[in-house]
Amino acid sequence: MDGPTTDDDTPTIHVDFLDESGEVMFVADVPMDQLPDSFDADTTLHINGSDWHVVEAYPKQSFEFADSGQLQLTISKVQQVDVSTLLYSIPTVSNDMPPIQVGLSKAYANTLELLDDEWRQVDIVPLVMIETVNENLDLIRRILDQKREGLGFTELHVRTGLDNPFVDEPIELTDLIAGLPDASILEGISFYGMSGLVDQGFALTLPEGAIIYGNTRDGLIDHLGVHGVLEDHGYLRLRDFLIHHFLIIVDWCRAAVYPVEFDRTRNL
Repeated sequence: MDGPTTDDDTPTIHVDFLDESGEVMFVADVPMDQLPDSFDADTTLHINGSDWHVVEAYPKQSFEFADSGQLQLTISKVQQVDVSTLLYSIPTVSNDMPPIQVGLSKAYANTLELLDDEWRQVDIVPLVMIETVNENLDLIRRILDQKREGLGFTELHVRTGLDNPFVDEPIELTDLIAGLPDASILEGISFYGMSGLVDQGFALTLPEGAIIYGNTRDGLIDHLGVHGVLEDHGYLRLRDFLIHHFLIIVDWCRAAVYPVEFDRTRNL
C-alpha cells in the first residue's frame, strides 16, 4: 500500500510523534525522502528550531513504513550540558574501531550488540605483546589510583600499540571454532546506535554465557575479545586454545592480566 503524496507526487509517511510516556505530542505527514533508510543508527531530528533524539521507531526500516504509510517515533528533546563537568565512566578505551559493513542490517539478526566503548575492553592478545600491554596498564593504573572522582574518572587513557596484535602471530578463525565445539555461533557483531554489522565480525556464545568475539581479515583473526563474565567452566573451555597459541587475557578496565600456564617446551 502506498502512502499519501505531496503536491509534487512525493510519497509521504504519516508520522505519530510520541513522548517517552507514550503520549502523542503531534502528528505530521513527512515526505519519504526526508526520512532515513533505517532507524538502526542514532537519529536526531530538527523540529521547530530544536533537536530531538529518536528514542524508538516503529517500524525501523524504510521499506516497512513505505509499505504501510505509517511510522511511530518516540522522541526526547536533546538537552545541552556543560562538557567541562562530565566524567569518564571508564578509565580506558581502545584506539581502534572495527570497519562496519553498512549494507547489512542488524534489524532481524541475532548479533552481539556492543556499546562503542565496550570494544576490546577484555582483550585476548599474543603473549609477545606483553611489553606493550604493560606500558598501557601502567597508565591505566595511574588513572585508577589518582584520577577517580565519585563514580567516574577525570582522565581517559586511549590504548596504543595494539592495533594489529595478531599481525605476526596469525591464527585462523576455524581454529577457534574447532576449539569451542559447544559454542553457539551468532550472526555477527553490531553497535548500539549504529547501522550495519562489523565487517567479517564473529561472536561465539559459550554455554556459560560469556561471548568470545572479534573480527577477521581473510579468515585470520584480527582482534579477539571476551564479552560478559568468563566463569571457571568457560575459561576451561578456552584454556587449551590460549595455551596452544600463547595468548593472554587482559581486562583493561581492571588493569589485570590473566596469564596461562604455558608449556614452553611444546612444539607449536
